[in-house]
Amino acid sequence: MIACAIRQRVERQRSADRFSGRPDRVAGPTGSSTSRNKPDLNSVPVTLESGSGLCYVRTRFSCIFANYSIGRVGAAQLVGATVGARMKQEFGSRRGRGWSSAQNDWEPQPTGECNAASQMRQQGAEFYDCVHTESNIPATRALYYPLMRKVVESIQDHGSCSILEVGCGNGFLAEMLLQENRVSYRGFDFSPVAVRNAADRTGHPELFFRGDALDAQSYACDYDTIICTEVLEHIDADLDVIRVWRDGAWCVCTVPNFDFPSHVRFFRTPEQVAARYSGLIDIRTVIKVTRPIMPDGRVSSYLRNLRWSRNDPSRFLGFLGVQTFDRLGGWFLLCGTKKQRDG
Repeated sequence: MIACAIRQRVERQRSADRFSGRPDRVAGPTGSSTSRNKPDLNSVPVTLESGSGLCYVRTRFSCIFANYSIGRVGAAQLVGATVGARMKQEFGSRRGRGWSSAQNDWEPQPTGECNAASQMRQQGAEFYDCVHTESNIPATRALYYPLMRKVVESIQDHGSCSILEVGCGNGFLAEMLLQENRVSYRGFDFSPVAVRNAADRTGHPELFFRGDALDAQSYACDYDTIICTEVLEHIDADLDVIRVWRDGAWCVCTVPNFDFPSHVRFFRTPEQVAARYSGLIDIRTVIKVTRPIMPDGRVSSYLRNLRWSRNDPSRFLGFLGVQTFDRLGGWFLLCGTKKQRDG
């Protein structure tokens, strides 16, 4: 057992060294399917880590693309999406659209215009069952805490009384809302794993149910406010989802400024966000929320990210606080009132 532990520790160190910024480390997509730097998805060890912001890990069952914070032993704490084996075949269509070859990692870049016609397909419930299984950890809450804090503040400022959350996920936001506000809350998700995790996290299983965002029956409850965070960018028919919402409801939504394997669209500017959704929502505000540069609160993690970014001036400056939103990514938070249906 001791020998096995030593071998695992040595392998972790070798993996970390291989991704420590040296020129010969495995690179991300280069735009060429014959590039010698393209990683072999079947040979990457479990402990393989990339540079800052996003890690690439191969497990026995899946390929995982996740934001992470580094612990004392350098293991990635997975935060984000689990991508099934079918993603292997779909990576070819991602090259050249929102991915950096100079980055030398698998970090999706906040580049390009709002892409409403992505070559990536909308994923199903099974895909997100894997996502919510992998991301049901404290590091996820730390990563999304700045965004959730802004959502809660917008709810408090508006004086919302009854909330329906579209895509409740693992219940991190629901937990914060229930702890800090006296509101009536319901939430649904089409992933049964997400619904179960949200119920366990909050201790209120009666507040959550499985539902489809396009099904009017999912909205058959009293609410004056819709919360829809990190959902619309994953849905092909995002505008049809909004059309189902109750007229006059206060809407609090978020969308990303970066591309990702499960995103069917992303946005670069507040103007692009407004252009897509202003026909259905009377938008009052669109604000930028920057991802945290030290989500786990550890200086050692921050310094390691700086070291891994030293060959990428843009990311290095982002970690120093220079245009972090554009360089490292973040979210647009839009608030407004659902417009009356035509006719």
